[in-house]
Amino acid sequence: MVHERKHALTEFIERLQELLGQPLNDRAALAADDFLRHMDAIRDGIASKQIRIGVDMLFLALNFPEYKRYHVWKGVGWILLPVALIVFFLSWKISVSIVAASFFFFALGNYKRHSDGRRFQEELVEGASNESDPDGMAKICAHYIAGTIGFLTPSFRVSWPLYPSTVFTGERRFIEEKE
Repeated sequence: MVHERKHALTEFIERLQELLGQPLNDRAALAADDFLRHMDAIRDGIASKQIRIGVDMLFLALNFPEYKRYHVWKGVGWILLPVALIVFFLSWKISVSIVAASFFFFALGNYKRHSDGRRFQEELVEGASNESDPDGMAKICAHYIAGTIGFLTPSFRVSWPLYPSTVFTGERRFIEEKE
């Protein structure tokens, strides 16, 4: 039994290394071991919606360019604000409409950010609940280790560098670095 567990952990770590594109450090390997031990409970919690996946859009946008689209809209909003200030000296009415357009682009950027985060979250949940996709839970673990996602329950949030099992215990246990 112990031999099979060690073999499964080795395979799981190898798959995580493929997904992340680099070898796991000691802390990530401890998180992977903890995740693998509690994988069925995490999958069941996600499927029953008692555990939600919280997406950190900053890390997601940094690591995946397809989720950066909201930056464009917010950038247009920031560009329009100084333009409105300059135009204010010529016509305050036009300036007000430019400020309104700027706020529209800010709102559009926020909408894109939230919709992209929801789409990413739904893809992860779908992969985790699909038993025929062996990588579904490995992807969730890889994104947890990368800091892209955390686990949310009604009472608290668990994110890296906490052990993933903290979502069940409620005890804040940080993964310590080996010296």
